[in-house]
Amino acid sequence: MATIDIFNLSPRDFNLQMQEEAMYRTPAELDDLRREYRNRNSMAGKLMGLLAPEEGKRRSTFLPVDAPQGMSIFDALRSGQATPAVPQGLVDLITGGTRGVESAREYAQGVPPRADALNDALTMAGLAMTGGGVFAGREALEYDPTVTRIFAGPKAKTANVEKLDQAISLQRQGVSEKEILQTTGWSQGADGQWQFEIPDDKAEFIADPNRLPDYKLNRAAGLGDVIRHDELFKAYPELRGVLTSTEARKQPQGSYSRPQGRDEEQIGAMAPDPETLTDVLLHEIDHAVAFREGFPSGSSGSRAMGDILSEQNAYLKFLSESMDKRKDELGLFGYMPKTNDPLLNDLYDKYNARVGRSPSDSDVNERYMRSAGEVSARNVETRRNMTAQERLDTPPEATEDIPRSEQYFNYGSGSNYANASKSTGLLTTAASEAQDMAKRILELRAQGRASEVTDEMMAQADPQYMFANTPLPMDEASRMARAEAAGFEGGLLHGTGADIVGVNKDKLGQKQDLLGTGFYSTTSPKRSERYVPKETEPLTQERVFSEGGNVIPLLAKNTAQFDLTKPTGIPNAVKIGKAFEGSDFDVEYRGEGDQVFIKSKTDPQMSVYIDSYQDGIATLQKLKDVFGRNNVTNILEKAGFSGLKAEEGFGNITNLNYNPQDVRSRFARFDPEFAHLSNLSAANVSPLGGLLAQSGVSDKQAERIEEYLRRRGLLD
Repeated sequence: MATIDIFNLSPRDFNLQMQEEAMYRTPAELDDLRREYRNRNSMAGKLMGLLAPEEGKRRSTFLPVDAPQGMSIFDALRSGQATPAVPQGLVDLITGGTRGVESAREYAQGVPPRADALNDALTMAGLAMTGGGVFAGREALEYDPTVTRIFAGPKAKTANVEKLDQAISLQRQGVSEKEILQTTGWSQGADGQWQFEIPDDKAEFIADPNRLPDYKLNRAAGLGDVIRHDELFKAYPELRGVLTSTEARKQPQGSYSRPQGRDEEQIGAMAPDPETLTDVLLHEIDHAVAFREGFPSGSSGSRAMGDILSEQNAYLKFLSESMDKRKDELGLFGYMPKTNDPLLNDLYDKYNARVGRSPSDSDVNERYMRSAGEVSARNVETRRNMTAQERLDTPPEATEDIPRSEQYFNYGSGSNYANASKSTGLLTTAASEAQDMAKRILELRAQGRASEVTDEMMAQADPQYMFANTPLPMDEASRMARAEAAGFEGGLLHGTGADIVGVNKDKLGQKQDLLGTGFYSTTSPKRSERYVPKETEPLTQERVFSEGGNVIPLLAKNTAQFDLTKPTGIPNAVKIGKAFEGSDFDVEYRGEGDQVFIKSKTDPQMSVYIDSYQDGIATLQKLKDVFGRNNVTNILEKAGFSGLKAEEGFGNITNLNYNPQDVRSRFARFDPEFAHLSNLSAANVSPLGGLLAQSGVSDKQAERIEEYLRRRGLLD
């Protein structure tokens, strides 16, 4: 019998064949077959094959050359092994544009995997926004030619760390930002990180002496051969070797690509004259320095759009999973099969409506402008012509064009997606559904039925709407007053490898149970960082937080806490004894409870003696030795304790809470009506997702993060 070549079938027959293959193949295998069918039968797929680099070669991102695999573009240029080739950016433009034209028809036919819809939308988005060149790690920018000052940080070789220590000390003493800057030369950026300014007044573009006058701006060399900037290279010597491409163009434009995988770090700059070209280069160098220091990185229209899209994607995923579940219940197969089921048709309608919409250009531009990295770069416009004394007299915050309370932060490569035209079929937010849930919650609250609100409901509610419409004052002083009245205390940190939405009591003790089972936090920044997964940063080889890693600032309710740093005391000793009464134990109290003897009726080994004069940590250890650490929490909870407090080294404290309701974000609303919820977001001004809270958070920095969270619509 002849074999069927499924890749030569019509789209309709191919989909029918896929339904049959689904009985024998995994979903991943089916998706691979769909991608292969798409590549073989689309113009974009054929173009990709025709424009692929030669075997053993790899293309430059934006230079018209390729290089042998394993060799950097810079080394290939220097050794003469680079050969002319179509830049990968142009290839992406051609194939991506073609795919964008074909995508609507392909998805209507149900050919590509649904999982590819977002990537296709984002790719087309980048082409529409930037005209090509949507690359991993790329920040392609509409360049502001007035930006030239560079903000350096503690990793610079010329950083005066003694002055930095002095600045931190002065801040703790309550000294003003202006006075700290005048005294030390250090100030804080929008995210609270310390920085100092490298003057750019002597920076100068170095023209290529071997080119004709009209082409002297065209260069491809190490940064140190392209720009003269002694102060910069003293601070960051490795910047000299960064591959840099410059070109004469009427419209100033620049780009910076972080090193990622096999892609090396690159700077691109275009301008009509040497002076403007120098400004473009300095703007991009500022992003390279920010990358090294861990400062908020720059943004772009494409990246801003990408963050809006990724934020919106959660709801589309929910709809897709709901459709699949309903189809399984009805015994239906294929892509959106026809049905009379009202629930499934409603899901179809919602899904299709969201695939066809995109955020406005004004929303994208606003997000781009509010990126802290871009605000920092633009800040040079005012500061460029300041004298040294004027810069010391004027903190950078005073000359920023966006208030710090309205800025948001990009770190690392972030979500590098792109803007798009209205016709590319992008995803949209679930804002209306989230607002509906928020309205429902607030209606229950107004009716005196707040106790009916669950953690799941609060997790689905729009935090911005909750913040704006909760009938309580939301300024920090009011929130902290409510926190204090409820018994919450601050100064605690919790390290984690992922955003924490809520405290799941069933999962407590899986990673830490030294003092028993519960939710652990600490006053020590160093200790909290131990629990954050780390990875090696490719450029500096330093250990940094992995993506999603956070140190979260918390408050905890400790009204019934067993303080292990003090003597056990008679009241606590008696409480522990009473936890055993009425069970298989005899309890004897001597004096007024100075000594408590707990004796097992069946096993003499299961007996313990509590001395009220011994420190609490000694009492805990006795209970652990006799009953095991897994049972300590149950014993102390039964005794009426809500948690523990233990002493660490260097004056720090470990805090352990048994009840999820006793843990809140520092940015919580502290609405007493929702005190029963364990979801950390439930009582928050904004959710903890993407908080990127720094260890050792200062009050001022936390306030800025709080303002940022309040404007969650600006996440990047």
